[in-house]
Amino acid sequence: MYKIQDPISISCIQAFPAPLSAISISQSFKMVFFTSFVLSLAVASLASSRPNPRSPPDFQVTSLNTFEPSGRPESNSPYRVGFNVADPSGEGSTAFCEARWAYADATTGYPSSYLANCSDPNYAFKFVDYNNYYDFKLDVKHSTQKHGKTVTKFAQGLVDFTIIQCSHAASGFSVCNQRDGVAFPLPVYDVQKA
Repeated sequence: MYKIQDPISISCIQAFPAPLSAISISQSFKMVFFTSFVLSLAVASLASSRPNPRSPPDFQVTSLNTFEPSGRPESNSPYRVGFNVADPSGEGSTAFCEARWAYADATTGYPSSYLANCSDPNYAFKFVDYNNYYDFKLDVKHSTQKHGKTVTKFAQGLVDFTIIQCSHAASGFSVCNQRDGVAFPLPVYDVQKA
């Protein structure tokens, strides 16, 4: 049998629903909190993926070349790495830097601490994670005076076959040069003020 309900009580229930239970309020709060949290993460991720407008521009390396001597007894040629480097911020200064070390010191003679052998004495460089003359990180520092304080920027980039192209002579020596049209930026990883 069908029970006929009073139309007045049905319309009252529809017009005035029962108050939300404590469980549904808690679930609503959790949903709002979760949604806010996810949106906050998305905004933070977007903000961190944008470049920092205050970070200094990358140093630029050009004319990078490396040389490995033949190692023959009659050869006195040293290992050699030379490059031009520019710090485009501020004065936009440039320098030519070079390292040389004996064949006998092939794996230990490279500059593992900063070497100030550049045409501008405010530059110095070293090699990090040096494996050989075509596989190492070039680390350059540049110091300037600003408002009576010394500002030193440190920049680093990987030297490998994406940056240089090598040729090997029949007599045993090898020469590598920066590839034509290939930029070699060194991102600044630290700035110190003294």
